[in-house]
Amino acid sequence: MKNLALVMLCINLISCLGQTSQKQDKNKTNQKMEKFDVTKIINGFGAESEIKFTKDDTIYEVLDSNNQYVETRKKISESFTRHLVYDKKTLSLLKESTSFSKISYGIYREFDTMGNVLKEVNLDEKFEFSLDNLLKLVKIKYEVDFNQVLNNSVYRGFDEHLGRYVYKIHQHIDDYKMRYIIIDGQTGDVISDDYKFYSE
Repeated sequence: MKNLALVMLCINLISCLGQTSQKQDKNKTNQKMEKFDVTKIINGFGAESEIKFTKDDTIYEVLDSNNQYVETRKKISESFTRHLVYDKKTLSLLKESTSFSKISYGIYREFDTMGNVLKEVNLDEKFEFSLDNLLKLVKIKYEVDFNQVLNNSVYRGFDEHLGRYVYKIHQHIDDYKMRYIIIDGQTGDVISDDYKFYSE
């Protein structure tokens, strides 16, 4: 429940932050006519208005939130997640976004009930060094596949102390040690690479 509530908060924040970057095109029709699959909720919601299940190789979570269904989809043993918001009455897709670990990335979109794109925000605009490049760098340089190792975390944003956009990687080594790596979001250069040790 907490995870899906956080998803709703992130989606709303993205929507607000993207006001200046939105693109409108009323001439496009049926741009995205994806509908919510009601068979996912055929057995109803639990006490917390949430359903979680696994089908094939994908984990689904659905939240009944006022007049919307909020759905997340994530492949088993992967850190990529797709976030979808549907209108409860029409079952039409209203919002979609993607995330990796703690990062929202790619294109965030909002739609009307006819599937026309109302808003489109490029969440990667400030990062010339892409998420794909970051994952390749980490896999080659540090021999860690962050898409498979789920107890590691990746963050990104503007670091006021450094005065630049950066990626921040938290790598769990063991119960007593964490590795903290900061990588420049424009060039991919490693800014810092430190360890922190924990006592018993």
